[in-house]
Amino acid sequence: MVKSIKKRLRNFLLIASLLVFVNVLFSELLSDDKPHYKKENDISMNLRYHKPEYLLKNSINSYSIIHFIEYFLLSLLPFIKLVHIVFISITWEVLELFIPSDWARESWANKVCDLVFNFFGFYFSKKLFYK
Repeated sequence: MVKSIKKRLRNFLLIASLLVFVNVLFSELLSDDKPHYKKENDISMNLRYHKPEYLLKNSINSYSIIHFIEYFLLSLLPFIKLVHIVFISITWEVLELFIPSDWARESWANKVCDLVFNFFGFYFSKKLFYK
């Protein structure tokens, strides 16, 4: 039983790490913005809270589709449950508040819409493949 829990935890952490990596990779490729931060290795400049400037601006964008597709694919892993999706989604949106890249600068409405797209990607795949 303990082996099973450890294996599931390991798989979950692996998938969560891959999800974050893919999200960062695609976000950098889709972004045409030049970074506002000075140096990537300047930790004091990079690790700080970036309050969203807008409440409602650009609430749905190209990253919303990426969120839907990622969580659609993530739901195909049988050990990933809704609680995992909620945890990963909220953690990612909070993490974006501290990422120095311009692609992470989003409105509050976009953060909420990202959570909705994550849930619907997961839910749609579950309904489609696991009736």
